[in-house]
Amino acid sequence: MISGGNPVGDNPAGTGGGLNYIGTHAYANSGVVDVTSANESLLDFTTGSGSYIVAKLQIQSEAGSGDDMLFSVSFNGELIMNNYVSSTFQESPDFGAPLRLVIPPHTRVIVTGDNQAGGTIRKCYAILTGRVYA
Repeated sequence: MISGGNPVGDNPAGTGGGLNYIGTHAYANSGVVDVTSANESLLDFTTGSGSYIVAKLQIQSEAGSGDDMLFSVSFNGELIMNNYVSSTFQESPDFGAPLRLVIPPHTRVIVTGDNQAGGTIRKCYAILTGRVYA
């Protein structure tokens, strides 16, 4: 049995910031989050022990805007990557190809969004899917 996270139970959709496991797969769905200029948390979870996850992270917004958006991924408080998107003028924009991650055991993962153009609320979400290896 893979440890850590949430084996799907009382929240089968898995929305929120946590990590969910189904067999040898893991996923996290932030749900829609109001992103302002305050580094809003989209995902925040800690992986279990004895296994690592090979994952894809997709970040999207429900509508385009003229705002510049910055999305960041950190492992145990250390910045791993930033994804900066300038003026997202399009319908339901995604912010690039899925970001590929290898997440070690015992790792706190935080994904944040920040509207660099100001305090306007932009509704964004993050979806992480991956395979768990022992």
